[in-house]
Amino acid sequence: MKYFPSSLLLVFALAAFAAPLGAQNCHGADSLSSDIITEINSLMGTDDTVRTTLGIPAATPSQVALVSNETICAVARQAVDSTVHSTNPLAPATIPQRALYVVTVGVYYAIVDPTAMTGEWLSMYFFDANWNYVNSLIGWR
Repeated sequence: MKYFPSSLLLVFALAAFAAPLGAQNCHGADSLSSDIITEINSLMGTDDTVRTTLGIPAATPSQVALVSNETICAVARQAVDSTVHSTNPLAPATIPQRALYVVTVGVYYAIVDPTAMTGEWLSMYFFDANWNYVNSLIGWR
């Protein structure tokens, strides 16, 4: 009986860590992911001035795809969080773990955090193959 309180404490401690460990990093396919892919494909014309201004190389529709690899999405979240911290002095010290939409754009990545709205708009962050921040498209949806 004297071990019950510490055993119970251990159960609560393990339960507290279980949720973050099992949390998803990638959002699955849904209507928003479809909208993201449609928007990216609309930028991929060879003479698209928005794409060239963003600094994103052209990609074919077959090179634009939703990522489901949890490790890649975790790295994407770290890249977005790092960018947010470097560009927004008011960002919280710890940004909560959340699932992101991560899309390959050739060898680049486009990332949308559905929890981060700018007014009524979502932002799309672009990173190169080495996770260097390239640019953002704000107000696309």
